[in-house]
Amino acid sequence: MPESGYVTTLFEHAWELVSAANWRKYPCASRPDLVCVDMLDKRVDARTGALVVKRLFVIRGLGYPDWLRRVLGQNHGYFVEVTTVDPRRRRLVLRNRNLSFASLLELHETCRYTPDGDGRTLFEQCAIVTAHVPGAASFIERYCAAKFRANASQGQDVMLDAIERERAAQQQQQQQQQQQQQQ
Repeated sequence: MPESGYVTTLFEHAWELVSAANWRKYPCASRPDLVCVDMLDKRVDARTGALVVKRLFVIRGLGYPDWLRRVLGQNHGYFVEVTTVDPRRRRLVLRNRNLSFASLLELHETCRYTPDGDGRTLFEQCAIVTAHVPGAASFIERYCAAKFRANASQGQDVMLDAIERERAAQQQQQQQQQQQQQQ
């Protein structure tokens, strides 16, 4: 039976800043294992006005235990993320899934950012792990779900760093605009 993990946090920043910062998360110093992010598709949904972006992530050093790395024969993986930014409904949703080893282990993750009032943003993260390894599925699922819960704060730190970088970029842009207006 699949295992899941669920994490929530409240960012003390407006949704507009958080959703813009999402695009600055990678590359970052705290995720040197993320070696590549490629955009596969980008479109605007004509009906809703939402931006939908599909990206490929390549991660080296997946952190598998040695026994699993020996079974799989490699320690890098490919993941697909579909990001939907809906400015009308003020929702940012990221849906991630693994491509590598999906016949052995499926990981589906959903991250949702929504306004929470008072200039804050609610972050909800859910991961569902399903292993397809007879005799070891429940052990693998529990291990991966526990790893997800243990590492969730690292992802939040990456976002906080991206928010600070986005805030600095916005301030720099405002200063440049003010200088141009004064000329």
